[in-house]
Amino acid sequence: LGIDTPEKWDSSKLDKDSERSGKDKEIIKKLGALASDYAEKILLNKKVILVADSTNSDKDRYGRLLRYCYLEDGTFFNLQIIKDGYASAYTKYPVIYMEQFLEAQKEAREYKRGLWGDLDFEGLE
Repeated sequence: LGIDTPEKWDSSKLDKDSERSGKDKEIIKKLGALASDYAEKILLNKKVILVADSTNSDKDRYGRLLRYCYLEDGTFFNLQIIKDGYASAYTKYPVIYMEQFLEAQKEAREYKRGLWGDLDFEGLE
């Protein structure tokens, strides 16, 4: 909830991401794969606490739960993935943490973290 990552599959979202960013679709798919790898590294086989946002719907139009995700140690994953530069704040719909998400995104871009950094795509599948 409140985050957006690059698309890694052929889809209308990939088309929109490419059009909006001016980046080649293959580059966007590689960025999407990096974002997925980041999330998997942190979340795979971990217990998490999912928290709803009272200002938002319970599910999106695809039936996915809209939740904030916390690790058992208290890490707020939605914010952390933005801080580390593997997601952007999703601004289409308001969320209660939007201000923090936008500030984290600004810092990630400024300090060239994650996908905002200088990436070498050689050898990436």
